[in-house]
Amino acid sequence: MVRCEVCNAELVADDLSMGVCPECSVPISSTNREALLKASNLDESVPESRIQQRSESKSAVEPCNTCGNPIPVDDFHSGTPCPACGNDPRTAETPQDSPPSKTPSVAVVSPVEEESPKARSVKLSIVTGSGLGRFLDVPENTPLGRDDFLKAIGNEVSGVEYISSEHLKFLRKDEFLYVVDLGSRNGTSVNHDECTANVPKQLNVGDRLVISGGGSVFRVEDFEGAKSKPRFRILDEKTGVSYVIRESHPRILVGRQPDGGPTHPLIEDIYSHRIAIGESKESVSKELLVISRKQFELRHEMRTTGQNGPMKELFVITNFSGNGTVVNGSNLQGEGEAVEIGTSSLPIIIDIQETFRWRIEEI
Repeated sequence: MVRCEVCNAELVADDLSMGVCPECSVPISSTNREALLKASNLDESVPESRIQQRSESKSAVEPCNTCGNPIPVDDFHSGTPCPACGNDPRTAETPQDSPPSKTPSVAVVSPVEEESPKARSVKLSIVTGSGLGRFLDVPENTPLGRDDFLKAIGNEVSGVEYISSEHLKFLRKDEFLYVVDLGSRNGTSVNHDECTANVPKQLNVGDRLVISGGGSVFRVEDFEGAKSKPRFRILDEKTGVSYVIRESHPRILVGRQPDGGPTHPLIEDIYSHRIAIGESKESVSKELLVISRKQFELRHEMRTTGQNGPMKELFVITNFSGNGTVVNGSNLQGEGEAVEIGTSSLPIIIDIQETFRWRIEEI
């Protein structure tokens, strides 16, 4: 049985002709498409291009203003009752015996404060700027915008002024958490992957959430029902900026433009943070040039020791820079030269040209 990754509705082969889930109108993922084709022996009968065209014509959705459930645009504007909550999706319904809350929709909380068991929320941390390391307790199913963030954090994170008045919202489907960009002017991205307006994008603990085109950077620290949390991170000792190592991405290429792709988020966030706290762009940019486009590769692995020995958890750091990478005092000079260090020996110290000092440590 193949199910929609957003609303969990059962998908059948006939849905391929539309290219979207019949319940929530979210495009059928490539994984589900392949599963449906395989189950129905339709490998050649439903071309990818046709599915993509139909998907584009049907993928526009609007979130229900009461529960956040994605609603096809036509149903939304016609006032067709939301299948999830039964209300008119165009208007937010408030229970008669519950007066509207007067508290800000985003609240700063201490890491030791307990969250209300009745209110589902997402805990974010500020990744760059003067508020680095502070936590935000963000409610689900509530449109959030510039005023909400300004009330909670002011200018402690750069780029708040570029957040739209209604920028995004967080919603839950079963045990999964999603962020929905509400058609904002400057966009939202998750781990360098741009969100499509009004289409839910799944979030996991440790994901890097960028709001307003790169100005405001947050990290998903926790949410109710989260299945797993990252165990390790890379920390820049000078700034305190860090990047979590997620088990779903055990191989990390660190550099200014590794493999011709975007700058690694750790370096990007170090730059953004130092600019936000007042350093000049020229001096920071010049200092970052000591980092090669492809500096080193980090792999998190499990290996057996010996023929029948126990499993060992370790990090493998491989140098790709002509200027070398120093790991725990060992200078890796040649391209491809590597060192293996067990997680029991953490922290691992990585030095780049005596300018940057990073720690791989357990969170």
